[in-house]
Amino acid sequence: MTHFFVIMLKLPYASLRAVNIQAETQGDIRSVKFDMQGPLSVRRTENRPPWALFGDNNGDYRASTLFPGNYTLTATPYLLPAAVGEKGKAKEIQFEVVGSDASVADNPFLIQIFPNPTTGVTTLSIPNDWNEDTRLKLMDRVGKVVWKTNVSSSQRLKKLELSHLANGVYLLQLINGEHMETKRIVIAR
Repeated sequence: MTHFFVIMLKLPYASLRAVNIQAETQGDIRSVKFDMQGPLSVRRTENRPPWALFGDNNGDYRASTLFPGNYTLTATPYLLPAAVGEKGKAKEIQFEVVGSDASVADNPFLIQIFPNPTTGVTTLSIPNDWNEDTRLKLMDRVGKVVWKTNVSSSQRLKKLELSHLANGVYLLQLINGEHMETKRIVIAR
């Protein structure tokens, strides 16, 4: 196994609304395992290049938002798919996205859930133009409501405590007046 590099651009928070981070490798690498911890935590394994933290669709990078705060990103190359076999030298970087949590709610059209996937505690940002209380319903894969709550119209960031739920994919329905949105939440421990 030869050299392994991770490149990260330092950008202001406003530029980090739609980004991806790519690992550059040399040698016979068959997978790269990413582990990013911070306000947005991500664990994923890429089994084909380009090795991208948020993945790609035939070279078209998927994007995510990096929220303000401190992050640690570790990328580890492997000789076999699915992050098995001989492990190469991991590269760890630490970086900070500058801004405030309040800036997440400044975009009146932004509904975000972070971190997602979550181990059980996640944060929901609700758009500023939603002027009524918001009803939240979380449904399992068969449509059964497993959790629900209301969020005050004055609250733009809401911590969701979902640790009591099993690992899996859930749908979060947000209802606010005439607005209705559905977002996916993944619980993975």
